[in-house]
Amino acid sequence: TLTGHTGYVQGVCFNDDGTLLATAGADRSTRVWQTSDWKAEGRLDMADGIFGLGFGGDGIQMVMLVGGNNDNGLRIRNRETGGSTYNFDTAPGRPLSMAWDAKTDRLWITCSDGAVRAVEFKKDTVNTPFTLTGHGDWVYSAAVSPESHIATAGADGTIRLWDGVKGELLATLAQLAPRTDSWVIVSVTGYYTGSD
Repeated sequence: TLTGHTGYVQGVCFNDDGTLLATAGADRSTRVWQTSDWKAEGRLDMADGIFGLGFGGDGIQMVMLVGGNNDNGLRIRNRETGGSTYNFDTAPGRPLSMAWDAKTDRLWITCSDGAVRAVEFKKDTVNTPFTLTGHGDWVYSAAVSPESHIATAGADGTIRLWDGVKGELLATLAQLAPRTDSWVIVSVTGYYTGSD
């Protein structure tokens, strides 16, 4: 058992070679552990709770989703020095999860305001090409396909499929009634199908 956080642990991730494990907490801290002996290697403190995290490709940068009353956004910090590398604010939405699309070099951030924000990393520049909107409530999760299609799941009871290159909605899957297996999927061109 790893101890040290004083609140909920809301995210975990390994670095690329599995030698480090990072944990993100509601206590506003990220902790890094060596997997060889499970000793704490470092800690980063933020202004609010951390909902998700990941190691940057170099293993030095920590990518964190920070959200609460004091701060809302993507924060990239050097885990060795604590220095700030990059900040992207998601206000008014609180960032909830993230998914990486290696094909487009975009990070998709799901938010509490029903939006999914794209952050694009190209060489030494960072762009925000567009925001996906359409969910009527918090967007809890995103997944990226090899073809750069983005699937998002929201508290509004829908799953939406997007073209991650163009930022366009392709289809919506909606549950017809709570706690049932009845569903319908509708494309933006009007085609639909449903369950039996």
